[in-house]
Amino acid sequence: MTYPSLSCHTKSRSKSRRLQKLEKAKLKLAAKNNTQDHSLKRNAARSRSRENQSLNEQSKNKLFEYEDEGIKNERVMLEQGTHPEYKRLVNQLDIAKYEKLSRARHTRDYERQAVQQLFDARKRQAWDEFYNAKKNLRFKLVRSIQAKIAITEQEIKHLTKKCELYL
Repeated sequence: MTYPSLSCHTKSRSKSRRLQKLEKAKLKLAAKNNTQDHSLKRNAARSRSRENQSLNEQSKNKLFEYEDEGIKNERVMLEQGTHPEYKRLVNQLDIAKYEKLSRARHTRDYERQAVQQLFDARKRQAWDEFYNAKKNLRFKLVRSIQAKIAITEQEIKHLTKKCELYL
C-alpha cells in the first residue's frame, strides 16, 4: 500500500535535491568567476605595486641624494661654525656660563661682605670688651682707693681723738 502523502513527499525531495545540485553548480561557477576576477585584480595590484616600488625607489634615491647633499652642507656649516642650530646651542652655553659666573661673583661678593661684617663685629666686640674691662678696672681701682681713703680718714679721726686725749 502506498500512502498518498508519502508519494508527494518523495517527489518534493527529489525536486529539492535537483535544486540543491543546481545551486551548488551555480556557486561553483560563481566561485570560479570570483577567483578569476580576484586573480586578475591581484595581478593588477601586483603590477601597480611594482610600478609604485620603482617610483618609490627612484624618489627614495632622489631623496637620499638630496638628504646626502643636505648632510654635507650641514657638515660644512658645522666646520665653519655657521650652522644655525650650532650657533643657538653655543649661545645657550654662553648664557649658562655667564649666569654661573655671575652667580659665582655674587656669592664671592656676599661671602666677602659677610667676612668683612664678621671681622668688623669681632673688632667692635674686642674694643667693647677692652673698654668695658678698662672701665671695670678703673671702677674697681676707684672703689679700692675710696675704701683706702675712707679707712685712712677713719684712722685719722681715730688718731686725732687719741691725740686730743693726750694733749
